[in-house]
Amino acid sequence: MSNTIAVVITCYNKAPYVESALRAVLAQVHPADEIVFVDDGSTDDSVVLTERFAAANPTLPMRIIRQPNSGQPAHARNAGIATVHSDIVVCLDADDSLSPLYLMAVHEAFERDPSIGLAYPSGISFGDGALRPMPREPWDPARLAHTNYVMCVTGFRRTIWGQVGGYRTNVRGYEDWDFWIAASALGVRGAWIPLQLFHYREMVAGGALAGTDGKDLVLRANIVLNNPTVYDDPTIKLAQAICDDALIDPLAVWNTTHEILRAALITAARREAADSLHWAAQQAASGRMAAELQRLQQLVLTQRIDVTGTRQLSGLLIEASETAQGLSLLLSAWGAARRERLQRSAPTPARVATTSAAASPVKAPRILSWMPYGQWNVHALQEMTIMHGARLRGAEVRYVLCDGAF
Repeated sequence: MSNTIAVVITCYNKAPYVESALRAVLAQVHPADEIVFVDDGSTDDSVVLTERFAAANPTLPMRIIRQPNSGQPAHARNAGIATVHSDIVVCLDADDSLSPLYLMAVHEAFERDPSIGLAYPSGISFGDGALRPMPREPWDPARLAHTNYVMCVTGFRRTIWGQVGGYRTNVRGYEDWDFWIAASALGVRGAWIPLQLFHYREMVAGGALAGTDGKDLVLRANIVLNNPTVYDDPTIKLAQAICDDALIDPLAVWNTTHEILRAALITAARREAADSLHWAAQQAASGRMAAELQRLQQLVLTQRIDVTGTRQLSGLLIEASETAQGLSLLLSAWGAARRERLQRSAPTPARVATTSAAASPVKAPRILSWMPYGQWNVHALQEMTIMHGARLRGAEVRYVLCDGAF
């Protein structure tokens, strides 16, 4: 196998950086066999600068593809790769750069182990005046399924792109991660190049991850649905409910859900509860945590605590290092708030006349819990948090205060 290499550079309005990316490819010790520049409908001078660079370097095996703006890195990459004939493909965003040794390292990795399908480096981020290492780690498909440690500039066999079906378009910003997971599901192995050969430009706005803020949970759910052989049934069901914007109970699958969604659920819950978590930190700093805990516990016992109060109680528990209980309640509050939003937006069902006997309504679970007098310390909250979480999820909960003995 010859292990020829094609570099596919994708660009949308990156005129200030495009020449730097092109010079980085030109400076490679192991030259690229093909260079494909795909412009995704830029409205700046990106194409003009690229054409000027190509004219100044007529021996470069380079071609330029122009297409209407798709708003999708996946579309641009797929368009470029579809024209490639080389064995190995390296995708480079036009605002990033490479060490002159990168293509040589990729070529040597495939020469050294012909059984691998991917070769990925470590990197350095730059762009704000500071250089920060981006350490990677050895190939581990199980970890890849919930944490992306493979660089977007990874070299991969072109045949894998065909087997996967290209970069997918329902995971914008995470298309690389989704692609690596899909490849691993086919049995592809990767090799880590433990050298900082990729230079990633940190962007304030308009970078490859633009648009992912606030969409992390849905994007991760789409990764799960794109790769059903990688994840278990509870995770797939939860992912489907998230994408369908259906009612979900995050705690019902908490113990069995894969980490790819569990971490995102916590992030979503924390984002919605940011004000309450900040309030809880202030109470802890001012020495009022015990008093606020008691106040909120009383509201729990009297069934008068709302979603905001639940978030505040969650924050106090987290501040008191009762992290598992705090996160459980935080997720319960998130699920309850989401349920309320969906119920408010749902159309009122039309009444249907029927001559048959009315069906018995589904009864909510009923739970009776005893609570000993005097146990108002944080460690007595375990049962209370579980019961309150059940109440937020529709159960009827009643507390009975007692003296600690039946």
